[in-house]
Amino acid sequence: MNLMVTGSAASYSLKFGNSVTELLGIGFGAGAGVLLGALVSISISGGHLNPIVTTALAITRGFDYRKVMCYVTAQYLGAFSATALVFANYYNAINAFDGGIRSGFGENTSTGMIFTTFPNPSASIYGVLLDQIICASLVMMAVLTVMDDTNLQIPKYLIPVLISIIICGVIVSFGFNCGAALNPARDLSARVFLLLVGYGDDVFLPLNGLYWLIGGIIGPHLGALVGSVIYLMLIDIQHKTCEHIVDDRSDECTQMGSNNAPNEPIQAIEGQEDIIAITDK
Repeated sequence: MNLMVTGSAASYSLKFGNSVTELLGIGFGAGAGVLLGALVSISISGGHLNPIVTTALAITRGFDYRKVMCYVTAQYLGAFSATALVFANYYNAINAFDGGIRSGFGENTSTGMIFTTFPNPSASIYGVLLDQIICASLVMMAVLTVMDDTNLQIPKYLIPVLISIIICGVIVSFGFNCGAALNPARDLSARVFLLLVGYGDDVFLPLNGLYWLIGGIIGPHLGALVGSVIYLMLIDIQHKTCEHIVDDRSDECTQMGSNNAPNEPIQAIEGQEDIIAITDK
């Protein structure tokens, strides 16, 4: 997943620079990457590609806590490996673009945004936090919606497709403020890699050194929890209430039927005798 996300960002950034076209390309690449990652891993890990989803499911939906650390570690290592592979693949193009002078953000030749996210110059730390809470909550509600058998009963083979489309839409719709980080594994792993290959601490400096933490990690995790709580309180609880009502009515009907003799018909509803009489005439 991270390989395609970063690869699409590299292709569009190196060719078009910072533009609306880049955001559309990244959104499409992210959606395709999620689809590919989910299809490959869904039979093994259930398609866990993002730490915010894994931890939120563990906290609110009973996902096995013993698997969380293993899954999250794999997600971070996978993101780091994807960043390294894309950097190696586009190394010559990056050198031609920035002249070998590495810069994370802020310059016309900055290439750090290929691999991770940076805030818009007009963004504040509080705006970034709110932005990521909104984005992550939308993604988490989408995940819970398509996974809920009592909701739309979506076939399992369509789940990755729908989630991919929604992620693409979220990135395109909310990518202006800070690129819709959404995935702490992709965001932080890429920053660490860039630090190691010559970008320096530039990648950790935005918004007084708080963006990578607030916008890249805390915001998405909080958003996933908010989305989970909203779904549980407003949607899931309604399903359970409806199921309880249906079960109670089914029990009443069963009891009514059992109170009648085997060969005796259930008493007609009021007015039914008149209808039968008129019909017979």
